[in-house]
Amino acid sequence: MEFDPGYVAGYMQFAQLKEILNDISGAKELYRRGIKIAKETGDKKSAAEMEDFLDELE
Repeated sequence: MEFDPGYVAGYMQFAQLKEILNDISGAKELYRRGIKIAKETGDKKSAAEMEDFLDELE
């Protein structure tokens, strides 16, 4: 994400790692940012997946 902020999968993968490390607030923020980027780039599938993961945390 530092090298390519438009890499949608990076947000999802990093958010999942944050969940494993029990950093739920960090994971939520990454999912939100990833959803925003996915929608901006037209990646509806990734946006929907991350919305589902985010819903599970809230």
